[in-house]
Amino acid sequence: MSKSGKEILRRANITTILVTHDRNDALALADRIIIIENGKIKFTGLPEEIYT
Repeated sequence: MSKSGKEILRRANITTILVTHDRNDALALADRIIIIENGKIKFTGLPEEIYT
């Protein structure tokens, strides 16, 4: 999904869950990120928090 796709979803007020293994996609598109490892939540936060 492109950044323009994110803007379309935001304007339409649509909640979306994106499942990806691509870090760049997650950081570019997410409002919040949850990292799951072995079925358990390891980290949750804003993209900036997760990146650092």
